[in-house]
Amino acid sequence: MSGAPYRPPARLPRSFEPEASVVLIGIRGTGKSTLAVFASSAFQWRLVDADYAFHEATGLTHAEYKQRHGAHDYRARQLGVLQSVLHANPKRCVLVCGSSSGALEKTGQELLRDYARSHPVVYVVRDPKSLQGYLKDWQLDRITTILNHSGSVFRSCSNFEFYNLTEPKVNAEPSALRPALSAPTFLTLNHLERHFLKFITLVTSGAGIPSLESAYPLSQIRPEFRRYTYGMAVPLSAFVNHDLDVEELESGADVFELIVDDLTSPAKFEQFSCSRADQISDAFSRIRRGIIVPLLYHVRPGLAMDSEEAKTIYLDLIFHGLRLAPEYMSLDLSLDDNTFNEIVRMKGSTRIIGHLFVRGDHPPPWDSPSWIRSYERAKWLGCDIVRFLRPAFALEDNYAAQRFRDTVSNLPSPRPPVIAYNTGEMGRFSACFNPVLVPVTHPILQALEAPKPIIASVGGGHERSVPPPDVLRTFVRPCVTAASCTNALFSAFVYSPLRFYVVGDAAHKNPCPPMHEVAFQSCGMPHTCSWHQERNIEKLKELAGGSYFGGFSINDSLAIDTTSLSNLWSPHAKAVGAIDTIVPIRASSRASEPLGDLLDLMDTRNQPGPVKALYGDNTTWLGVRACIRRGLSPANAVTSRTSALIVGAGSTARAAAYAVLQLGVKNLFILNKHTEDSEGVVAHFQRLSSTFSHETNGDSTKGTNPLGSTAEFHILESWDTPWPVDFRQPTIIVSCISSSDCLATLLPSQWLKSATGAVVLDATEYTPPSSSVSVLAKQIQSEAHRGYISMGASDLMPEVGFAQFELFTGRRAPRNVMRREVRQRYIEIERACSDGNSYPSR
Repeated sequence: MSGAPYRPPARLPRSFEPEASVVLIGIRGTGKSTLAVFASSAFQWRLVDADYAFHEATGLTHAEYKQRHGAHDYRARQLGVLQSVLHANPKRCVLVCGSSSGALEKTGQELLRDYARSHPVVYVVRDPKSLQGYLKDWQLDRITTILNHSGSVFRSCSNFEFYNLTEPKVNAEPSALRPALSAPTFLTLNHLERHFLKFITLVTSGAGIPSLESAYPLSQIRPEFRRYTYGMAVPLSAFVNHDLDVEELESGADVFELIVDDLTSPAKFEQFSCSRADQISDAFSRIRRGIIVPLLYHVRPGLAMDSEEAKTIYLDLIFHGLRLAPEYMSLDLSLDDNTFNEIVRMKGSTRIIGHLFVRGDHPPPWDSPSWIRSYERAKWLGCDIVRFLRPAFALEDNYAAQRFRDTVSNLPSPRPPVIAYNTGEMGRFSACFNPVLVPVTHPILQALEAPKPIIASVGGGHERSVPPPDVLRTFVRPCVTAASCTNALFSAFVYSPLRFYVVGDAAHKNPCPPMHEVAFQSCGMPHTCSWHQERNIEKLKELAGGSYFGGFSINDSLAIDTTSLSNLWSPHAKAVGAIDTIVPIRASSRASEPLGDLLDLMDTRNQPGPVKALYGDNTTWLGVRACIRRGLSPANAVTSRTSALIVGAGSTARAAAYAVLQLGVKNLFILNKHTEDSEGVVAHFQRLSSTFSHETNGDSTKGTNPLGSTAEFHILESWDTPWPVDFRQPTIIVSCISSSDCLATLLPSQWLKSATGAVVLDATEYTPPSSSVSVLAKQIQSEAHRGYISMGASDLMPEVGFAQFELFTGRRAPRNVMRREVRQRYIEIERACSDGNSYPSR
């Protein structure tokens, strides 16, 4: 860990009053102004830049004022403006304070440090090469030196840290079905915006930014409260030494665990440095940008936590991790009570996992009272979760771990969830059947981390391979994958293979069945998914009543007609007025409730038995919303003046309208060739809003508006109608008319006049027309130079599939796997269509 010594930051709080202003600090070129625009737009907060405030107060730039009045007067005025900016904007502001604001001066540091006691102060850092590209003529060594010096200062007066990644340029491969999304600059800014808003939501404990994933079924339940959840454990050294695909590693995981392994061996002990802190922040940022599951920050205590040197480095690493706002952090229970309590008081929104790994050849057995005492202490210290590990030396140790978990489950409430299992090859059984966040590995990591054997002499001139000592004594590497754990649950009859069906007129052309099949296989689930071309409701009910029925994915052609299939509807399905996903309820205690317990629904997935009721949901709106969020440029961030256009009036159009309303759009335009159908869509949502207002008597504290916000609906009479001059051009367009309808081919040019472009989603069908590729996609592709982004069925289907997979299985979807399958399927379809052949079959 070479580099400038790490100066431990001030130990500042991370809990604040609602709507406390956020401050961004850092040197020039780190991206503070861009990030501030993202946050102020998302929060609808005021943006205040200290440099502009200085110019406004003095009428001069910093350089002009310093030249005219001298360095002494300049510093005094500089700090006076900084103090004024901080004190005058305590709420609902995003403040930008660069190095020219006086933040590097001693008095400026004190001002920021004092402000950080009641506000989030975020140090924005960037890698030296990216800064060199921004600062042009500066030498890399000079930039690195400045970063090390300023980083130590900025960290001393801030309580959070954001590493602004510079992504490589994206070269998307266009196709007729799915043209290139955009220029690399757009994609980079889009990723950065989503990443920063995710971070800032955690920093502010949810200051009103709707998360991209917040409405997916499993996002509503913390992973520690679900059964059989997994944490993908990845060492920091693997990120430093290898170019890892984060999204690939995430597949099958419920939490992503970054293991800081600096203390693994006493031989590695070095002073914690600024460069190492930057390295950790970089890796953490790369992970968070690439995943949708929560992030767990774990500093592996190593073998020498009893030494003061190791403890100091451990605490430096812990306090640095808190600056990154992880959703979870482990904290070693060998720490004394005072130190532990201090960290818990500073955790902010981070949930603490009390961690205890008892190593050695003779760890206490699971029935030892010491484990219960340690659990009670962890509970008293304020841990949200408790994690106990010990090596296994006999098969009986695995059964003992289960008995210990049973003992904990019988303790009086409240009791934090417990993770208790044996490590090493012999402990795999207890790991597989540990129900809460067991650390798992991935085949990619297994190939990288395979320990090299040691050649030992056994006498007589013979040699043999033996495991290295750390494997014999510490057993810290996970020995199971998420897929192998899930497969073990099926092999042990905890779970059973179920049958899923895609239902609809064009189901045999639908890539949905193979998408779910490969997802099941990837996760170690022997379920099946096949198409079922059936319109007879009674026959579908008979199919859904089977003991091994898993669920229906209903094609748009049947979405309205299947209302009588489902006994219970989700709130979203009620709001849309249509269901596209049906799963069985087998727990009789919940059969009479409108799904008052989503956890119960998820925990009974993958299990056969009599069907008590059928639960219907709508996932199309989730897919539409995800596509819009992914394709919407930062320049078109939703504001009160944003306009959206929905083409169509069927169930997909209702889902699209609901999606844009949930995004906060207040001006919604509907077009359909039959005006009365458009009026029906408007009447549906107005009735929904009116019912909510009546039930709550206008009191917003009594519930959440199902439409997300109050909106104005407008009906366009025809394709020839000019866009209303009183409204902005649409920056969100969703086409929901069948591709066989000639009206679905092109959008009128007078509706494509947005100066900042738009995201255009063609949600017509899951399969393209056999006679031609999407004309709409070609039209929007031709407007890409003006910022118009085309998205289609190959984008929408995986997003819908992710939500359906969660409802089907109660597990996170392997997103990369499903996207690849759909992409490959559409390439085959496109190739067959261009050759004049029929749809390929599998």
